[in-house]
Amino acid sequence: MYSVILVDDEKSSLDILEQSFKWESYDFKVAGTFTNAKDALRYIRKSRVDVIFTDIEMPEMNGLDFAAEARTILPNVRIVILSAYDKFSYAQKAISIGVFEYCLKPINTDMAEEVILKLKIELDKERGLYSEYKDAYGIKNVRFKNMIDYINKNYTKKLYLRDLAEMFDLNVTFCCSLFNKNLGCSFMEYCAKLKMEKAAELLKDGEMDAYEIADYLNYDYFYFNKLFKKHYGMTPRQYSVNHE
Repeated sequence: MYSVILVDDEKSSLDILEQSFKWESYDFKVAGTFTNAKDALRYIRKSRVDVIFTDIEMPEMNGLDFAAEARTILPNVRIVILSAYDKFSYAQKAISIGVFEYCLKPINTDMAEEVILKLKIELDKERGLYSEYKDAYGIKNVRFKNMIDYINKNYTKKLYLRDLAEMFDLNVTFCCSLFNKNLGCSFMEYCAKLKMEKAAELLKDGEMDAYEIADYLNYDYFYFNKLFKKHYGMTPRQYSVNHE
């Protein structure tokens, strides 16, 4: 487990931050929360910490000064800055300190998922635990990869992205971005592609007619006919005749 501390002068913000991330799912544990940067510094002088999430605007010591000091104590610690202020000077200083990520508040679910995944990969690499998974699509998110494997085996059924996201413990919106990033298409487009390729294969075999194939793929015939023509430039019947 990787150790994380959260620093923000507002207790309510700390509570939100602690609830925004699926810490345990990515092998992280929140070891402490602090409303005072100096208390956080005292903690990291005694305890190992892998990641620090900190606000910027805090009394006594602001987040950027805290991050710089934390870096001198733990040179390899990953620091994520959270700020309600989109100021270039803040971002510029954060870069000079070498922060891992600079995020604007409020952090949404998609950003939380992306940040924690990047942290997990970075820390796993450092410890020699990260084996970069690559298949034909170069997919690195293992949960998403497992989802794609499931779709590839069950695409003839009626599949819904929300149900699949819940099954594989992924955020729906994050899944949409993963489809676009890894496959260059949407969930519906990917499923349709699989079904049309199967339809073309079955039409070539000649063992099923277009109505039977539409039913097998859980499509209304007229919609199937329209979708097939969009993919292959001809109707299923024309395709079948051309491949007799």
